[in-house]
Amino acid sequence: NHDVGFFDEPEHFERRIATFCDAWGADRFSIDLGRWRVVGANTYRFGNEQHDRWLASAVESDRPTLLFTHQPLAGEPDDGWELPVTLRAAAERAIAQGDVRSVATGHRHRHWVSGRAVWCPSMTILGSDPWDPVPGSGWRLDDSDGRHGIIEHRLGPDGTHDHAVIRPWD
Repeated sequence: NHDVGFFDEPEHFERRIATFCDAWGADRFSIDLGRWRVVGANTYRFGNEQHDRWLASAVESDRPTLLFTHQPLAGEPDDGWELPVTLRAAAERAIAQGDVRSVATGHRHRHWVSGRAVWCPSMTILGSDPWDPVPGSGWRLDDSDGRHGIIEHRLGPDGTHDHAVIRPWD
């Protein structure tokens, strides 16, 4: 997330990532869950040779993979809030040899689905900021009302993946 800052603050990344790791133990993870591999990558490390080698190794498996990142690898508008093209390309190269079935992200605070991309709505922000997609903007939004929610990912033993937006307060 933005625990380490923004892409226009690279001079702060190393210190902030170290602080994050001191508090949480790591800035990435890879676990096997049933037949699946679930991988969490550090968006702010895409393009870093060591991180990208780790990511490539994490997704190179005989298991289908669900990848979590903060920022989407696909679907963002060119509005200054998107993942820089060079970093998106580095991430795509790192996962190219893996069986990545879905890439789950937040960042835009909306539910949106396209191909393997699944965006999650926010638990804290209603999506009223000008950089968030809005109805009528040309974006195919599956949930354009800006309501809070969480995504439940369902990983099938046969390698299938689906998801649902959960709003327990509805």
